[in-house]
Amino acid sequence: MSARKPKVFVVILTIALLLVGQVICATVLSGGLDLHLELSLWLIDAALLWFSVRTFQRSALVLAAKRVRVEYPGAFRDR
Repeated sequence: MSARKPKVFVVILTIALLLVGQVICATVLSGGLDLHLELSLWLIDAALLWFSVRTFQRSALVLAAKRVRVEYPGAFRDR
C-alpha cells in the first residue's frame, strides 16, 4: 500500500464531520454567516470529490479484489 493513500476511516470521518458542519450551519447560525460557511463546506466537498476522482485507480482496485479471500462459514468445509 502506498503511504499517500488515506485510510477508509479517515475519509468516512471527514465526510461525517462535513455533514455535521452543514447541519449546524443550517440550524444554528444566522443567514449571512450560514451562507458563507455552507459555501466553504461545499467547496471542501467538491475538492474531496475531485481528489478522489483523480486518484482512483481501477487496476489497483481489481488487483486488491483478487487478493481478497472470501469465506462463507459452513459452505466450504474441509472433508
